[in-house]
Amino acid sequence: THAKIFWLMYDMAPLTGGCHYAWDCKGYQNNCGNCPGIYSKDPFDISYENLMFKRKYVDLTDINLIAASEWQYRQAKVSTLFKNKPIHKILLSVNPEIFKPADKAALRLKLGIDSDRKVIFFGAIYLHIKRKGMSYLMESLKMLKEWLAGTDLGNKVLLLVAGLEIKGLAELLPFPSKYIGLLDNTYGIASAFQVSDLFLCPSIEDSGPQMINRSIMCGTPVVSFEMGVSPDLVIKGQTGYMAKLEDSTDLAQGLYSVISANSDEYQKLSDNCRELGLKLCSPEVQIESIEKIIENTVAH
Repeated sequence: THAKIFWLMYDMAPLTGGCHYAWDCKGYQNNCGNCPGIYSKDPFDISYENLMFKRKYVDLTDINLIAASEWQYRQAKVSTLFKNKPIHKILLSVNPEIFKPADKAALRLKLGIDSDRKVIFFGAIYLHIKRKGMSYLMESLKMLKEWLAGTDLGNKVLLLVAGLEIKGLAELLPFPSKYIGLLDNTYGIASAFQVSDLFLCPSIEDSGPQMINRSIMCGTPVVSFEMGVSPDLVIKGQTGYMAKLEDSTDLAQGLYSVISANSDEYQKLSDNCRELGLKLCSPEVQIESIEKIIENTVAH
């Protein structure tokens, strides 16, 4: 008997001749070659060789691909390696007992954050990683600052920043900021979502990130571009705001819409986030989905 294989995607590597993110390159939809990632003009370069090597064994294998987001699913459906193979979608799970709504006021007291602040949380590792979209984050925050000038909200925004401490970052940000450093992957990062009013994700090329799944599970609305897992979880007016890709003005509009929501509107956003998180990202749902795929494929 031959084995059935199930391959869970974390990025585009299963689909390509070598890259984890293809950006605008459509080589993975054909034969790769002429690879912009290695500045190649050779149609039979190493990316072509890698893709042909993968194709040889993928074609011979009874393989099911599992995408972790709608974005990945769309990419897989048009890829030369998997377009004729079964492709499924299961969002990555999040522990709902760790990532859950919490007492914002108590957490803010503990962190020394005023209760009336509008806290925008984001992660920063390096300013110049293009795919993480930090330039768009800066532009959208500057626009938000201009729009809030002279209003009650103008002096209430606080930026909560996790990750590596970047020299000079605080001076570049248009609002007061609080740096909380590198957080552990469970309770530490959960507390950052729980204490915040929204999570800002400016990624312009990403398979997730899973921070969106975690934020949604914590009941914290997300403002992001249409990228990665956003089409699955970030619903305009319901769980946050999904802006047009690389449109800083639209991203700023999303920030404004969430932080200007009244308490009832915001509570509804938060409740919607938790409800959707439990529906799509709980471990039980992930396990059931995988079991169902296995049962259906083995039956056939």
